[in-house]
Amino acid sequence: MKVIVADITSRERTRAVPTVVPVEPSEENGLADRSYVVCHELTTLVRGRLDVEPVGRLSPEDMWRVEVALLVALGAAPLPRAPAA
Repeated sequence: MKVIVADITSRERTRAVPTVVPVEPSEENGLADRSYVVCHELTTLVRGRLDVEPVGRLSPEDMWRVEVALLVALGAAPLPRAPAA
């Protein structure tokens, strides 16, 4: 079985298009540092290549932000409007 994964990095990433989601470390997600889910760089892996037990889980709020960024990255949702200056 194969799964599609998004890269997570601790190197700060900023883009004009909001497809990188910052995630603060917490006990729930198991991250040690502020990290970034890179939704425009997806990879397909064989499930057996992944660790059996996940390090943690994203909170529902973080997962919602990742889902929105994935939709934008895949062209399935319009870009959010930029904040008014």
